[in-house]
Amino acid sequence: MSRTRLRRALEAGGTVTFEVDIPSGSMLVSENFEGLFALSPGGFSGHYNEFLNLIHPDDSAKMDLPALLAASSGALLEVDFRALLPTGEERRFHARCGVISDEEGQPAVVLGVAMDVSGLHEADAALRFMLDTTADAFVGIDSHGRVTEWNVSAERLFGIPRRQALGRPMMGLIIPARYRDAHAAGVERILSNEAPLGAAKGPVELSAMRADGSEVPVEVSVHTVPLGGGVVFRAFIRDITRRKELEAALVSQALADSLTGLPNRALLADRLEVGLARMAVTRMPVTVLFVGVDRFNAVNDTLGHGAGDQLLQQIAERFKAAVRPTDTLARFGGDSFVVLCENTSELQAVRIAQQLMDVLRPPVVIDERELAVSASIGVAVAKHSTRRADELLGDADAAMFLAKQRGRGRVEFFDRSMRAQAVARMDLEGELRQGLERDELRVWFQPVLSISTGQVAGVEALLRWEHPTRGLVPPAVFIPVAEVSGLIVPLGVRVLRGACRQIAAWRSGGADGMDASRFAHLTVAVNLSGRQLVEPDITDLVAQILSENKLEPSALSLEITESVLMEETDAGAAALDSLHALGVHLAVDDFGTGYSSLLYLRRFPVQTLKLDRSFVSGLGQNPADTSIVKATIDLAHALGLDAVAEGVERADQLQALSD
Repeated sequence: MSRTRLRRALEAGGTVTFEVDIPSGSMLVSENFEGLFALSPGGFSGHYNEFLNLIHPDDSAKMDLPALLAASSGALLEVDFRALLPTGEERRFHARCGVISDEEGQPAVVLGVAMDVSGLHEADAALRFMLDTTADAFVGIDSHGRVTEWNVSAERLFGIPRRQALGRPMMGLIIPARYRDAHAAGVERILSNEAPLGAAKGPVELSAMRADGSEVPVEVSVHTVPLGGGVVFRAFIRDITRRKELEAALVSQALADSLTGLPNRALLADRLEVGLARMAVTRMPVTVLFVGVDRFNAVNDTLGHGAGDQLLQQIAERFKAAVRPTDTLARFGGDSFVVLCENTSELQAVRIAQQLMDVLRPPVVIDERELAVSASIGVAVAKHSTRRADELLGDADAAMFLAKQRGRGRVEFFDRSMRAQAVARMDLEGELRQGLERDELRVWFQPVLSISTGQVAGVEALLRWEHPTRGLVPPAVFIPVAEVSGLIVPLGVRVLRGACRQIAAWRSGGADGMDASRFAHLTVAVNLSGRQLVEPDITDLVAQILSENKLEPSALSLEITESVLMEETDAGAAALDSLHALGVHLAVDDFGTGYSSLLYLRRFPVQTLKLDRSFVSGLGQNPADTSIVKATIDLAHALGLDAVAEGVERADQLQALSD
């Protein structure tokens, strides 16, 4: 009864049973045989050769009697074969056969079962297709660590064909030698039931090994699967090389300057913090050199920001060659660089600063144009680990500002008085911005008198700051702050516009009830800073302001200091030529206080020399000053220029000038 139930159960599951008499070849089969092999009822003769005719020619050798008899007595033989049905359909079967011997030990009967596994094969093919088309590598590993599955993506990732991977130990196949002990320990934990089964492990990021020995970063998710009382593993492995490259790029962008490739301010701050912390152990000073490129804005304004970027890139390359391998060279922002030096004495800091200045001595070539470049450097030294990073940087910045104030192209060391000056400068800059917004700056005027007639020939515009709490702030205090901060540009526009507006009013209506005719030809002189001179639209701006006030260009005299002419050669010449062509009068202010050169007087289209008040004050009292003034007047007349003396306050000064 139980044998009948078993047979029916097998038949219901698509399994046929068969028995072959070896000597005669006759074959007994289960009732579902003809249906499973698509034979008509009674269509099977019962001979084994007829059954072999149903098997695919490529597989028939697996099931012929010599092949079955080759198995040892009592052994179970498993065979996969394909059957070609009379309908033309192909089905796949999995057979298990055993040979039974007679009393004399001779093979007598073959007993077997054959299961239709066509559906399983189709599912397996679908699974194989899915695994081979996925971008992730799929690897199966048995409980002994041998590879049982290896998809197409695994072949591509590791460079190992499937046929070479199957059956090989996973350990030596794709796991780098330095990770093998850890891998073995992890597998042992799972096999010893210390880790839960069935759950995914990961994803975790690891390094895997390719066939050529190179390593690739991967993300691995491992599933443990209980099977037959043991454990097998299924791993999905993803190549994350591109992700790692993007992550590295993001880190680089976050910590490196995009223009020069140098460490940026964030990375500099981190290294400075580490250096100060290390100083607590080493007791060796930490030094910061704050480097500002001189007159960088002139390059941006005249040649464009592209040229400015190229200049910074070339400067960065030169600075790299000037610092030591242990130093950190960073771009702090704009035209500023910082060098961080550990274990550096003040003498060594001076040498490094000098090397930075030396590498800038050869001209920098931008678009076939040679540019002379210099830098101002401020140095601050921390000798105690209690110093803060931001404080040390601020000190070096203050020293650099002083270097620029004292003539540029020099090195200054920080002292404590500079910190107070830096704070005061920052406060003043903030208040100056507010003063501009609140209209606290006023344009005052002083007369320019003709010695020959004693009449007012014109006026000079002066800027004054009426601060609500500081009182009247002298220009010498706030103009340098305006120059450095860039506020000089809006300040200059305000002075120019206010001066022209006032001159137009005086010309039309006089002043304080005086006869308007005396002011009909009044002119006004306005100082023009170096920063304003290189503004790309300076000529258009001047023309617009003159037009707004219905003034002819000859009513305006623009004054440029001698030092500005020296610094802004190409850019200054172009701007001055343009303003001269407009018809504006041009003057050299504070003549004699800079590095005088007749070449510049000949090159630029100036019409007036203004003697600095420091020489005028000694007229009639100091023979040297008197000689200088006389020589300057003679020079001006020889060049066909007008001469104006500033700061005439005493009768003897006026008499000396008249003489």
